[in-house]
Amino acid sequence: NVSGSSCKTIYWERLNEKIVSFPNPFNPYSGKLAVIRVKDPEVKEVRIYDYFGNLVRTLHKEASKYDFLWDGRNGKGKVVANGGYLCVIQGSKAFYKIAVLK
Repeated sequence: NVSGSSCKTIYWERLNEKIVSFPNPFNPYSGKLAVIRVKDPEVKEVRIYDYFGNLVRTLHKEASKYDFLWDGRNGKGKVVANGGYLCVIQGSKAFYKIAVLK
């Protein structure tokens, strides 16, 4: 820990068989949505974090039994910056990486 700063330590378990996304990388200006498919119909929420552990957006299930849709925007409606983001299954430490390229 550096004096005067706060640090977060986040431990993630990568479970690719539970969650996938496409297209990946994703361009929010393409007019398409990123589809985040969770292979468990009981999951109702996916959270998207940046690599610093900050919550970017919380997604809720759409009409599909397995799919969450992301438009590349944060919770305030702004398009996120280029880079990597983590899609995390709510209530789990399982995650999947998604890249945003504009």
